[in-house]
Amino acid sequence: MKQSYGAVIRCHPNKQSVTAQISQRIVRKAREQHVSVSEIDAYSMQLEPLFSRRDYEDYASGLPYEGCHEFHDHLSRISVIVFVFPIWMYSVPAQLKTVLERTFRPQLTFALNGGSVNPLLRNIRSCLVVTTSGQTSTLESVANDPVSGIFRNLAAQNFGPRAIYERLNLGGLDSRRFNPRTDFEAIENTLTKIIKYATSD
Repeated sequence: MKQSYGAVIRCHPNKQSVTAQISQRIVRKAREQHVSVSEIDAYSMQLEPLFSRRDYEDYASGLPYEGCHEFHDHLSRISVIVFVFPIWMYSVPAQLKTVLERTFRPQLTFALNGGSVNPLLRNIRSCLVVTTSGQTSTLESVANDPVSGIFRNLAAQNFGPRAIYERLNLGGLDSRRFNPRTDFEAIENTLTKIIKYATSD
């Protein structure tokens, strides 16, 4: 297997959380499979959730926002991207949503040509989203699982049609406790699958 590059974006304020443990396990497993991985903490980016008028005016400028330059450098050379975060209020934590809104932007990660969208991050071939939540059935039946909608669209718009998307929703609350043995096995099996795809010719 040829060497590849990847990034794991972790979003949780507690560095001892289940989210952090999952992120560390993914990084370790990916490196065992010869993937050079960078672990990125969404909170350490210290991006301001408030979208100012200046931010709005610069949205389609094609230039990275302050605090996003290093992340954009990673995006330009990786083939595997993994997001790890808890489900809060049935969706993505505000801090991660801020990272997404300030990073994946027109003329920077995708181009708008008339009525069509041209993905500019076609080097990213695999996207894995790992979430922690005990309310799996509620997410799927009541909330219609907005997280999958967000990341499926993100992958299609920014990474292109050849990119694959995988989602694992694991435990975290009383109704569905995280099981290290079975859940880590599921993560590692899925990770192996997406790495194999990303590094194939």
